[in-house]
Amino acid sequence: MTLHELLTPFAGEWKGYNSLWMMPGSDADESAGTAVVSFSAQNKVTELRYTWSTDGDPEDGLILLRELRGGVQAVWGDSWHTPDGFYLWNGDLQEGLITVRGSYPAPPGPDWGWRIEIDARQSDVLRLLMYNITPDGEEMLAVQAVYSRI
Repeated sequence: MTLHELLTPFAGEWKGYNSLWMMPGSDADESAGTAVVSFSAQNKVTELRYTWSTDGDPEDGLILLRELRGGVQAVWGDSWHTPDGFYLWNGDLQEGLITVRGSYPAPPGPDWGWRIEIDARQSDVLRLLMYNITPDGEEMLAVQAVYSRI
């Protein structure tokens, strides 16, 4: 199944909730959220726009996905997680789960990893998960957004 075939049923508007964990073991910052899935570039690019809030302040972001031979490429940027610009990451599509991985600077130490998963395995639920990865490889859930169709 291609990326476009997988995500076509998800086109449109979604609403749900967003959970953000600042530190492992801490309570999540919960907020309402929305998502919109659309296509451009003659259906070669999938756009996932999303919103949430942090401490009552509105936030929003964008993930652009394009299928490549043997994988998926993503451009990601949002108002809170990516203060230094866009990230361009690669990943894969397997059985309804889109996964892209990359890293971000964490001065004065080494870069940290980040993984984004878009879970499209259920036709009536869209999930967006983001994981923080320490330089030692320890992964922790940082964001969980769960949406239902509007």
